[in-house]
Amino acid sequence: MASYILSLVLSLGVIIPCVLSADLVPVLMWDSYRDNAVKPSSIPILSKVTQEEFRVILAQKLQNDPVVIVFAEENFSIEDLSWQDEFGRGAFPNLHNLSQSGDADLLYLPFVESPLLVLDHMFPQNSGWNEAILGPEGVPILSEDTPYSNFLRVKLEDAKVSDGRSDLLKRHDLTIFNIYQGLRHNHDHVVAIYTSVHSSWHVEEDVKSRKAREAKEEEENDERKKVEAPEEQEDSADRREVGTEPSSSSSARTTMSAPPSPAPTAPVPSGPPFMTIPILSGLMVTSILLGILGFAISAMMEIKPTLRFDDPKGKSLTFAVQD
Repeated sequence: MASYILSLVLSLGVIIPCVLSADLVPVLMWDSYRDNAVKPSSIPILSKVTQEEFRVILAQKLQNDPVVIVFAEENFSIEDLSWQDEFGRGAFPNLHNLSQSGDADLLYLPFVESPLLVLDHMFPQNSGWNEAILGPEGVPILSEDTPYSNFLRVKLEDAKVSDGRSDLLKRHDLTIFNIYQGLRHNHDHVVAIYTSVHSSWHVEEDVKSRKAREAKEEEENDERKKVEAPEEQEDSADRREVGTEPSSSSSARTTMSAPPSPAPTAPVPSGPPFMTIPILSGLMVTSILLGILGFAISAMMEIKPTLRFDDPKGKSLTFAVQD
C-alpha cells in the first residue's frame, strides 16, 4: 500500500507541473484482447482528455500485463487523420483496414494532454522504456545491451528533406501495420499506441527539425567529398612513383616514364541548342508581319485629300439666263 501511494505521489508530482505546457495531440490505441465482461467507459469524442483521465484509461488497458508498443511522431494532429487526396484516399489505409477488420478494439482520443509524459511516468517502478529508431527498411533497431521489457517506444523520426507530409504519413502507416502484425503473431495480448510529442501546429519546431536534417545531410555530403579527394590524390601520387622506378635490366641507366595521358574526350554539351527550328520559324514570321505593318503605315501616311468642302451640303449652283 505504501509503495502504491509513493508511486502515485511521484506520478502526480511529474504530471502536474507539465499541465501548463501540455500539447493536445490525438491518440490511437489498438488492444488485441477483448473482455466482454468489462464495459468500456463512454468518452465524448470532442472532449479534452486530461493527463489524469488518460492515466486511468491506460491503467484499465494494462491490467493483464500486455506487450505495449508506442509509435511516437514528432508532430501529429487530427488534420493528418482526416486528410485525403483528390481521389478520396487518406494517409492511413492500413490502419483504417485494421480498425474495420475487428481484430482489435480501437480507441480514438482526439485531444489528449501530453500522453507520452503519462506513459513515461505512470509506472515509476519500471526500469524504463526501450526506445528504438527506424532502420532503412522501416524496422525498429535496438541496441545490443537493451534489456528485455514489455514496453517499447518507436520514434518515427525518419523524415527526409524531399518528403511531403502525405508521403511521410503513408510510410509510417505501413511501418506501424507491419510491426503490429509481427507482434500479434508472437504475443496474444498487444496494445499499440500511436501519438506524438507535439501538435502539427508547432511550425517553428518543424522548421527547425527540417533545417537540422538538411544541414546534417549537407555536412555528410561535404565529408564524403573530402574523403574522396585525398584518395584520388594518393592514386595519382602512386602512379608517379611507379613511373620513376629504375629499370631492372640496366643499373647504370634509369628511365623516366610519364603517366599515360588521358584519352581526349568529346566536349559535353552544356545544354540544348539555343537556335532551334521553332525559334527560327517564329522569328521569320514575326519579321514578315512587321514588314507588312510598316508598309501599310507608310501607305496610309501618303494619302492626301485633294478636295476640302467647307460647306457639308456642298457648293450652290448658279444658272445664268441669256437672251
